[in-house]
Amino acid sequence: MDLITNNIKQKIQNLILENLFKKNINETEKGIAEVLDILYENIPVNKRISYGAYYTIKILSKFIFEGLDNKKELVYQSLVLVLELNRESCVVCLS
Repeated sequence: MDLITNNIKQKIQNLILENLFKKNINETEKGIAEVLDILYENIPVNKRISYGAYYTIKILSKFIFEGLDNKKELVYQSLVLVLELNRESCVVCLS
Protein backbone atom coordinates (compact mmCIF):
# COMPACT_ATOMS: atom_id res chain seq x y z
CA MET A 1 0.00 0.00 0.00
CA ASP A 2 1.69 3.18 -1.23
CA LEU A 3 0.11 6.20 0.44
CA ILE A 4 2.66 8.77 -0.74
CA THR A 5 1.24 10.06 -4.01
CA ASN A 6 2.64 12.92 -6.08
CA ASN A 7 0.08 15.22 -4.44
CA ILE A 8 1.30 14.14 -0.98
CA LYS A 9 4.93 14.63 -2.03
CA GLN A 10 4.10 18.20 -3.02
CA LYS A 11 2.32 18.81 0.30
CA ILE A 12 5.32 17.44 2.20
CA GLN A 13 7.56 19.84 0.31
CA ASN A 14 5.29 22.87 0.71
CA LEU A 15 3.85 22.32 4.19
CA ILE A 16 6.69 20.58 6.01
CA LEU A 17 10.11 20.91 4.40
CA GLU A 18 9.96 24.55 3.33
CA ASN A 19 8.81 25.57 6.81
CA LEU A 20 11.38 23.30 8.43
CA PHE A 21 14.24 24.88 6.47
CA LYS A 22 12.94 28.34 7.38
CA LYS A 23 12.84 27.17 11.04
CA ASN A 24 9.16 28.06 11.17
CA ILE A 25 8.31 25.44 13.78
CA ASN A 26 4.61 26.27 14.24
CA GLU A 27 3.90 25.98 10.52
CA THR A 28 6.00 22.80 10.33
CA GLU A 29 3.89 21.25 13.09
CA LYS A 30 0.68 22.22 11.29
CA GLY A 31 2.03 20.78 8.04
CA ILE A 32 2.96 17.49 9.70
CA ALA A 33 -0.51 17.21 11.23
CA GLU A 34 -2.21 17.99 7.92
CA VAL A 35 -0.14 15.49 5.94
CA LEU A 36 -0.66 12.79 8.58
CA ASP A 37 -4.43 13.36 8.41
CA ILE A 38 -4.39 13.04 4.62
CA LEU A 39 -2.29 9.87 4.79
CA TYR A 40 -4.66 8.36 7.35
CA GLU A 41 -7.68 9.18 5.18
CA ASN A 42 -5.97 7.46 2.24
CA ILE A 43 -5.81 4.16 4.12
CA PRO A 44 -8.72 1.96 3.03
CA VAL A 45 -11.36 1.85 5.77
CA ASN A 46 -11.02 -1.90 6.25
CA LYS A 47 -7.27 -1.51 6.94
CA ARG A 48 -7.28 1.53 9.24
CA ILE A 49 -7.29 -0.56 12.41
CA SER A 50 -4.08 -2.37 11.50
CA TYR A 51 -2.49 0.56 9.59
CA GLY A 52 -3.47 3.47 11.81
CA ALA A 53 -1.61 6.51 13.09
CA TYR A 54 1.62 4.63 13.81
CA TYR A 55 1.87 3.53 10.18
CA THR A 56 1.28 7.02 8.80
CA ILE A 57 3.96 8.50 11.08
CA LYS A 58 6.36 5.74 10.09
CA ILE A 59 5.98 6.21 6.33
CA LEU A 60 6.07 10.01 6.54
CA SER A 61 9.24 9.90 8.66
CA LYS A 62 10.89 7.39 6.36
CA PHE A 63 9.99 9.39 3.25
CA ILE A 64 11.39 12.62 4.67
CA PHE A 65 14.55 10.99 6.02
CA GLU A 66 15.37 9.07 2.84
CA GLY A 67 14.70 12.06 0.61
CA LEU A 68 17.12 14.38 2.39
CA ASP A 69 20.48 12.62 2.21
CA ASN A 70 22.56 15.77 2.48
CA LYS A 71 20.35 17.50 5.04
CA LYS A 72 19.62 14.72 7.55
CA GLU A 73 21.38 16.43 10.44
CA LEU A 74 19.30 19.60 9.94
CA VAL A 75 16.11 17.56 9.84
CA TYR A 76 17.07 15.63 12.97
CA GLN A 77 17.92 18.79 14.91
CA SER A 78 14.74 20.52 13.76
CA LEU A 79 12.49 17.62 14.67
CA VAL A 80 14.11 17.32 18.09
CA LEU A 81 13.32 21.02 18.57
CA VAL A 82 9.70 20.43 17.53
CA LEU A 83 9.38 17.57 20.02
CA GLU A 84 10.95 19.65 22.79
CA LEU A 85 8.59 22.55 22.11
CA ASN A 86 5.62 20.19 22.14
CA ARG A 87 6.69 18.70 25.45
CA GLU A 88 7.13 22.17 26.97
CA SER A 89 3.72 23.32 25.75
CA CYS A 90 2.09 20.19 27.18
CA VAL A 91 3.67 20.85 30.57
CA VAL A 92 2.43 24.45 30.45
CA CYS A 93 -1.08 23.21 29.61
CA LEU A 94 -1.05 20.91 32.63
CA SER A 95 0.13 23.61 35.03
